[in-house]
Amino acid sequence: MKRVGVFLLMLFTLTLNCFGQDDLSVYSDRRKEYDERNKTLDKWVRASEKQYEGRSGLPPRKKSLTKAEKARLAPAPEDLANYAHFLKKGKTGIVKLLNLSDCSNRIIDVNDQRCLEAPQITGMGSLYSFRSKSYLDIGSIDIRLANDKFSGVHPLSYSLFTELGGLSLEMVESKDAIPLRKRFPTVGDISQLVALKKQFDAGVEINGRRFSSRIPVKLHTSYLFYSGRYAAFHRSIDEIIVAFRVVRKETDGSVVLLWRKL
Repeated sequence: MKRVGVFLLMLFTLTLNCFGQDDLSVYSDRRKEYDERNKTLDKWVRASEKQYEGRSGLPPRKKSLTKAEKARLAPAPEDLANYAHFLKKGKTGIVKLLNLSDCSNRIIDVNDQRCLEAPQITGMGSLYSFRSKSYLDIGSIDIRLANDKFSGVHPLSYSLFTELGGLSLEMVESKDAIPLRKRFPTVGDISQLVALKKQFDAGVEINGRRFSSRIPVKLHTSYLFYSGRYAAFHRSIDEIIVAFRVVRKETDGSVVLLWRKL
């Protein structure tokens, strides 16, 4: 009887070890797959950001604006006065975006005063983050003005715009953004993300509205903007939805936006 007990104990131990090895093998394979996927993701992001910075001008990053740069990016005093009441409300703001995409070329006309006086920051004042109310927080940039169009920026984000016409920002309600929230799945690999972004470039229809990843600038026109940033580490989508209106368009193509986060 004692020998039977010893035999059963040995059999149980052997079986347990076998299962343990199988589990470790599966875990090891999955971990290897996860690490390889992250390496591919990181490599693609770095390449995309390097390519973008090469087009957006130098120097690439700064922690603060100079006094001259703040003055260059400041909305007109009359705009600040006209919309003072609106700006007292929560989750609102006003921002000026410069149309200096041609100044990003490596060779520029040295007599072009616009380029010579451009803010020495990434994007030269054409990039802005609604999330942090900043031109400088490159990691959270949401919108770009270039060639008289608005577009998204980050290589790992979904950016969609739709035109709301003359609708005032006060009339845009949070429920208008519901069809956009949590609509886009967390992608498992780069190919899925690239495929979705190409689809958005062509335009998609959501609840009867046409959305696309870039849209022409129109004066006195309101827009609904969705940005879903893919957080690789958490494998989730960090979303922001903003209603904004073009309240001024200057002769050089720069614009002033009044905006409200939904």
